[in-house]
Amino acid sequence: MKCILIFDHLNDVLYAKYNKKFSKHARKLSREQGFISDGRDDDELSSNFLIQHFSPIVTSQQLMNCQFGNSYTSVQCKDGTNIVFNQYMGYLFVQIGLNDVNWLQRTLGIFITVVKHLCGPNVSILKKNKSNALLLSRLLDTWMQLQDNDQAFLLEAIEQLMVNVDLTAASLKALQDAVDKLKTVTEFSRIHAMLLVENKFLSLYSR
Repeated sequence: MKCILIFDHLNDVLYAKYNKKFSKHARKLSREQGFISDGRDDDELSSNFLIQHFSPIVTSQQLMNCQFGNSYTSVQCKDGTNIVFNQYMGYLFVQIGLNDVNWLQRTLGIFITVVKHLCGPNVSILKKNKSNALLLSRLLDTWMQLQDNDQAFLLEAIEQLMVNVDLTAASLKALQDAVDKLKTVTEFSRIHAMLLVENKFLSLYSR
């Protein structure tokens, strides 16, 4: 069960990504508590549905942050569900799942980093521009797939590829030539070039 949400200062949902298990779980709890009476089991949850269910805890979190400077970092539920919080540019990022709190906080931090690169300070563009929201979802899916299958992504490290002296010299020469050409057509004071073989580091040259 996984879910990531972004709220603005008005508690409006700017972005939501969740799997089928979360959708079914949320609808089941809503029916048990009398929030909804229909027997539908749709995979998609409306923004109004999400706001209705998460507005109390989001409001509480933002109140603790604004009034006391002591906002929640996580909430652990009796059924094993964990909720973690983080903020960027006044927007509240929430992740819900069955993983431990440390793992959820780590993945939420990576998600925020992707949002920074994709949206800059204008996080609200995710609600206005569906293509940006779709790209964000694809990037997150790709990262999750890579960290499940590649130790380098899990450790957030890169392995250096060891080759013979001749190949090392040739790769360094290729990078040097590329940097020299870039220096003639750009105004940057420093240029860095890196050569990778798949996801392994081979050579680096800076000038």
